[in-house]
Amino acid sequence: MRETQVQALRSEDDVRTKVVVPWLLSRGFSLATLSIEFSFQIRLGRSLLRVGGGATSRDDTYATYSPRADVLVRNERGDNLLIVEVKAPGEALDDQARDQGISYASCSAEGKIAPYVVLTDGDGVRVFDTVSRLEVGRDVRLSDVCSPRSLYVTP
Repeated sequence: MRETQVQALRSEDDVRTKVVVPWLLSRGFSLATLSIEFSFQIRLGRSLLRVGGGATSRDDTYATYSPRADVLVRNERGDNLLIVEVKAPGEALDDQARDQGISYASCSAEGKIAPYVVLTDGDGVRVFDTVSRLEVGRDVRLSDVCSPRSLYVTP
């Protein structure tokens, strides 16, 4: 990305709407395969905990939670492929950002782990394997990782 484009990005929302979504669409994903600000459920034993605006436990004790995955990308069959964890321009794409994305990719109540996590601040890109937590690469092209028809993500 050119420096003037990066300077025009001022927030995480700018990166998501001006970089990430067009990037995914240009690689063949449709809006139907993208979930933005995706709330999810976590299975805790027999209970499901909905993460988003609020949550209710089995005994009706209320708690508030705010985490949401920035972008969940699915294939054409609806299988989770990856989580895109978007950071504001210049924000670190460090281990903490990686762990945040991996925690979202691993938290589906349906057991459908998103196998990869993409971190970006609109300029840098890092891709991680969700299970091994190993970095697949820096500044890799998304098309090198997966496509809308992928049943699995293959580096």
